Amino acid sequence: MIFVSRLLLALSSVVYIGFAGVLLVTRPVLAEPVEAGRDALDDEFIISEVELEERDSVFVATKTRKTLQEAPAIVTVLTGADMDRAGFRTLNEALHTVPGFEHSNTGRWDFLFTRGNAFTVSVLVNGIPIVNPGDNLVFLDQAYPINIIDRVEVISGPGGILWGANAFLGVINIVTKKGADIDGMFFEWGSGSFNTDRGAVGFGKVFGDLDVMFLANYQTTHEGSVDVRRRTIGLAPDFAFPPDDADPDNPTVYNPDGPPIFQNPGRTDPRNDKFLDFIGQIRWHGLSLFANLAWEEDYYQLSSSTGAILGNSQSLDKDPNQMVGLGYTQRFFEERLGVHSKAYLWSQNFQVDSIIFPSLPNTIPNDFVIQLKIDRQIRYGGGLEIDARLPFGMTLLAGVEAFREEIAGARVRFQGPNTGNLLDGGELVPDSESNVVSAYANQEINLLERIAIAGGVRFNYSDTYASAFLFSGNVVGHLLDGESLQAYAKFSYTQGFRPPSFEQRFGTNPFFLGDSSIGPERSEAIQAELNAKLLMDTGLFKRIGVRIDYAHTELNDLIATQSSADGSSAQFDNLDTRSIDSVEVSGEMLFLQGHRLWLGYSFNELDATNAVTGESTSVRSHAPHVFNVGGNLRFNQNTSLNARYSWVASKRIDTYFDPETQATGSLRISSYSLLAAGLILNDDRDRYRLLIHGYNLLGQHYETLDGDTVAAPYPYPQPERPAVLVRVQLNL
Repeated sequence: MIFVSRLLLALSSVVYIGFAGVLLVTRPVLAEPVEAGRDALDDEFIISEVELEERDSVFVATKTRKTLQEAPAIVTVLTGADMDRAGFRTLNEALHTVPGFEHSNTGRWDFLFTRGNAFTVSVLVNGIPIVNPGDNLVFLDQAYPINIIDRVEVISGPGGILWGANAFLGVINIVTKKGADIDGMFFEWGSGSFNTDRGAVGFGKVFGDLDVMFLANYQTTHEGSVDVRRRTIGLAPDFAFPPDDADPDNPTVYNPDGPPIFQNPGRTDPRNDKFLDFIGQIRWHGLSLFANLAWEEDYYQLSSSTGAILGNSQSLDKDPNQMVGLGYTQRFFEERLGVHSKAYLWSQNFQVDSIIFPSLPNTIPNDFVIQLKIDRQIRYGGGLEIDARLPFGMTLLAGVEAFREEIAGARVRFQGPNTGNLLDGGELVPDSESNVVSAYANQEINLLERIAIAGGVRFNYSDTYASAFLFSGNVVGHLLDGESLQAYAKFSYTQGFRPPSFEQRFGTNPFFLGDSSIGPERSEAIQAELNAKLLMDTGLFKRIGVRIDYAHTELNDLIATQSSADGSSAQFDNLDTRSIDSVEVSGEMLFLQGHRLWLGYSFNELDATNAVTGESTSVRSHAPHVFNVGGNLRFNQNTSLNARYSWVASKRIDTYFDPETQATGSLRISSYSLLAAGLILNDDRDRYRLLIHGYNLLGQHYETLDGDTVAAPYPYPQPERPAVLVRVQLNL
């Protein structure tokens, strides 16, 4: 089926445009969540630094105007204002409402799953990629506070043609606020459960052609902590800790063969995590300068191997991010030709200090210290993009981009029981660099004002891994065009790739040896969509919209480790394949009184095949069904109530090791439900706002998985305690 699709798309590319691709980025008929009373279908949608001239038109990545339904991609737009009013505490929490997206809190990091797979999305901030090249990870927790966000564009499905590396199963572009969005001074203060405190101050203004914005944000919380229990950390119920002369009331143990533990398995909440962000942006004519300086300290309870960690100043994770971007956008020849260029720098240093206590069977009193440190991870580069509106309804986009990635000072140190000073464990990854150059092109042809055919290609070259050549295409048909009812059908074939990380290419750990010949992981998807909107403006209803998508996705050359014959080492290689069948549904009802009801549902079925053994298995360590429903009720101009409910289906770990029976078997993780609700009070001009939100109001105790749902899945119980957050905002 995939081969036939490739052949048909290639032939259509030759006939129409000479190369195949997809105009990937735009909004769907629905945008969720949407502020009550606003027509989200007429909102601006900005991927680049281009301003819209008409509110009922939209710029896709090719800088061509499209109506929202005509756009070929599966995209959801989350506005910062709507996420803020809905009370989302983290960006991952908001993304959980997008069909096909799910997140899991491990007590150390917040993982994002896309169509049942972790770490498969390219994440950008104002077009700057922020995926960590060391291990291809990125975490969207409190490090990106909601109040700095203007909007988030979420693209479902592979997006390698326009977005390049890591657009494996999706793209998330975080667009920060401009001066015009703040238009004065902004203040926020908040406090709530889990020792949460928040504060922000911002300024934004437009002075003629100059737009200036600055915002500082501070958060402290231990809301992300999980409920540490004996099963979570692999500790048998009858286990008794040996005495510890140094601390008789809280003895600890060390086990080199198992995950770490606490003396008290019920211990919760170590220290507060701290996040500090400084965001600034200046825009003048077509020029824009953006900077984000972020600092954070994460105090966590669980190590990556599911063991508990001592909650003191030495058990923390520091990974501040800095980024600077300079862009230029301008249109010429009566807006028929657009030029878009950018240069950027992203950097991160990383340090983890852990005092961990692994568990049975071999216990040794006292502690074990591990320190992981990366002095520098950096990415810098730029790109040039040109779009042209050609005769006969054609639009062409062509671009080039180049960047360099570097990693330095990636080392591990450790201290076993009673060994004294920290010992140098050697390099995790030797100092390395990688250079990447990409060229891409898209073209669209509009036929009979009813059908649009688009296609494009990308060639990606790297001096440290195999080159990637991608192509894709799509067809959009306008089925119904009545005054009140409009409907579109879309069909697309898209490709993406994920480059091997520095660890996978150059790692020196004997159990995770790098392979310099390793190639990129590849994705390809056939996607189909039907969407419709009914414009009523009568009776109770203003608009009703619905969208249903189906996707069959193939993931090839997935990277895994293969053990040596004697079991003394393991090396990364392109070993696995995986197929995914997905159904995603979203709907919206907007009432004339400003009330709103929305829902989203996703189904994912995964099958994995090992290229070495040829064994194919169904992957059940993900939630096959996720359902979300929510709404907003406006009592009057000054008072509104919002609520949302989520249900996540049960899942199963087929390779779970039971610490009680010492046997490997299956573990069923029960389904769970979450309910959140909030009350918003504001003055007539919306300058003063009080927001009161409650979370997990059902007191649900539930479990989520870590990011590695194939090799080493572990359940992480979440606290069953409901939470409250109260905030005050001033817009002056």
